[in-house]
This record gives sequence, C-alpha cells and structure tokens, in this order.
Amino acid sequence: FMTMYSQLPWPTVLRIFDFYLFEGKLALFRFGMAIMSILKEELLGFASIDKLLPFLLEPQSRKLSHHILV
Repeated sequence: FMTMYSQLPWPTVLRIFDFYLFEGKLALFRFGMAIMSILKEELLGFASIDKLLPFLLEPQSRKLSHHILV
C-alpha cells in the first residue's frame, strides 16, 4: 500500500494522515482497500505484474481525490 500513498495528491495524503492520527494503522488499511476498490476495474485489466507496478506508482489523481475517499 505504501507506493500508492506516496503518489497521491497532497490534500488526499493530508486527509489520510489525519485519519491515521485519529484511528491508527487500521485507517491506512481501510484507505488502501478503498483505493483498491475504486481502481478495481483497472487493476483487474492488467495481464502481468510488469504493467501493474507502473500503474500503482502513478495512480490517477482524479479518481483518488480526498473528496472521493473520505
């Protein structure tokens, strides 16, 4: 999950960090699962890990804004 968090838009990272401070590490897991759920169709469309990793390193900012995740 850590590669996804490092590439998110800054306002989204701040919101996730707020939840982490309030709820603990369970919040990181919940956000990770939410991100995977939002990107489910794209993630399942990759045929190999070679194509999946670059996608995870540069997620689509529009779909992962703090307005959608929170």
